[in-house]
Amino acid sequence: QVECSEDQVKCGSSGKCLPLSWLCDGAIDCDDGTDEVNCPKMKCVDQFSCTDSGRCVPVSWQCDGDLDCLDGSDESECPQDSVCRLQRGEFKCQNSSTCLNVKQVCNGSPDCSNGDDEGPACDNSCPEKECSHGCFTTPKGYQCTCPVNLTLDHFNTTCLGGLPSAYVLVGTRANLEAYSLDSASEFTVYSGKANTASGIIAVAYDPVEAMVYWSMKEQGGVYRKDLHAARHAELIIETDGKVVEGLAVDWLGRNLYMTDSQQGCVSVCSLRGIVCKTLVSSSSCRAIHLDLQNRKMFWTNWKIGVVESADLDGSSKSTLVSGLGWPNALAADPSQHKLYWMDALTNTVEHMNYDGTNRTSLVGAKIDHPFSMDLLGDQLYWSDWSTKQVWMCNKEDCATKTPVMMPLSNRPFGIKILHTALYMKIKNPCESHRCSHLCLLSASSLLGYTCACPTHLMLSDDHVTCVSASHT
Repeated sequence: QVECSEDQVKCGSSGKCLPLSWLCDGAIDCDDGTDEVNCPKMKCVDQFSCTDSGRCVPVSWQCDGDLDCLDGSDESECPQDSVCRLQRGEFKCQNSSTCLNVKQVCNGSPDCSNGDDEGPACDNSCPEKECSHGCFTTPKGYQCTCPVNLTLDHFNTTCLGGLPSAYVLVGTRANLEAYSLDSASEFTVYSGKANTASGIIAVAYDPVEAMVYWSMKEQGGVYRKDLHAARHAELIIETDGKVVEGLAVDWLGRNLYMTDSQQGCVSVCSLRGIVCKTLVSSSSCRAIHLDLQNRKMFWTNWKIGVVESADLDGSSKSTLVSGLGWPNALAADPSQHKLYWMDALTNTVEHMNYDGTNRTSLVGAKIDHPFSMDLLGDQLYWSDWSTKQVWMCNKEDCATKTPVMMPLSNRPFGIKILHTALYMKIKNPCESHRCSHLCLLSASSLLGYTCACPTHLMLSDDHVTCVSASHT
């Protein structure tokens, strides 16, 4: 019988001893989950308490349209129809939550209680060829409209959808923006919180469902939202206030990979039903990049200055390079089996082969405090805290850099390049898997994948089904 010390907690079925700080920390660490049983809910002071978990969120987040509680309790019993979208042909009456359709606005008959749906500008017709899809007149002038799953650009005239050209997603302290790399258009993916600085840290994209994922500094957590549809954001992973610093989507296996510097681990969660598993331990991990073609993942550890790698199922972990300063940013080039990183302490750019050989420094590179990076074709892209911009340069020398956009009002954090060329047709072993919970691509398995279980369950002898520890 194992005896645990006073600063440890014992797991029920296995008797395993864990640090006392892991008790009731929101993450299941015992095989049977006993470290998270009968835990008291957090007491929220001057904040809203989520019904299921007791998560505390600012009162201003209640009834703002975003699902900030996993059970949606922050949006229950809220006034209906409080959000009217002009670009969808909905007009909001000023003194109520009523949304009028286009036929009720500027029709010569007041439909709002105070008549604000009628006015002098109603006499002005929609300008010809100004709007790409549709238009209606309002008391304040004409309004361009878009069908569902398209959204207006920043000029409020053109409806955008799909990925007709390359875009870069940029997370900032306030919101999440999308900028076309040819500077032709831009649009807001998520406008952030009205009364708090959301702090969008990591950004990822799923091309299958056109869904954007991001982590928040304020209150922690991972959110998602459709790239174009005018829907609100929803919390999908609660992190107990801890900040996820890196995100990457496996769009074949339908999984989301995360780096958690505070927990000191790389973990993976299913996109379909959010179940999570810790894959590898790595303190102070930050950037993460996946190579689905070769079934590898790479991440940086910015405090001890290393770049590490493993297969996508967490096996074959290795340290590729050490002795770095602050390796904040990371990008992979699958076609060349090369890995690029940027160091925010030395302001350098380097690359090497996947096996750690042929390490090369781009001596002509001119960068200042990079945070995040990505790669498309022959170009590297990165967010820069010093200039508050996203820049690009050739991946071979980076001697000449070009700004992707004008300086922002806030520091840019995570970035992600979106383009169809990045999502090539690749053999998908997980397409016909029989895993009960998680299918993880694998470079060593004959099947091309391994089944995995959330932390509190174990894989049974059939190597497919997850069961509790008591059933093994």
